[in-house]
Amino acid sequence: MTGFDEMPGVPRTFRAAQRLLRCRPLGETGLAMRAMRAENAGGTSQDVDLSIPVVADLRLGAYLEVPTGYLGVTPRMLAAWRVSFEAVLKVALKNSTSGALRRATATPWGDADYVDSGPAIAAALLRPDLAPFLRGIPHPLVLVPSEEYLVLADADDPESVDQALRE
Repeated sequence: MTGFDEMPGVPRTFRAAQRLLRCRPLGETGLAMRAMRAENAGGTSQDVDLSIPVVADLRLGAYLEVPTGYLGVTPRMLAAWRVSFEAVLKVALKNSTSGALRRATATPWGDADYVDSGPAIAAALLRPDLAPFLRGIPHPLVLVPSEEYLVLADADDPESVDQALRE
């Protein structure tokens, strides 16, 4: 496994990393595969992407957008930066969701709405104040059948809930 100091594009300080941080949704299967790849390459749990649960098996992770690609934030990086994952995720959410969530819209699907954006879903569940598709619904019912889309209904509207459950 490539050591932290050898990873191209990884800033040595949290301050330098902040402008590169973004967030992404991760499913349990994707995380398991990352762990398996790290282990097969001789790595440890210190080399696996960090994430937090959002809902069901959807998790939210942070990554660095560097010229060579996307690098998931790992415990090794946190140790080098001397910062918590919560602090990293806060910056990553700020960098990647405010604009994306403002642009994200829900598509009507019968009496329910459909959002086809994994990052918007994961971010909206953590920062509903930034999601325009959650506004105006007094009691939103959010269903996340996969990490790729979300079905949104109004819990006060039985037809909307029924439609959402059938999707």
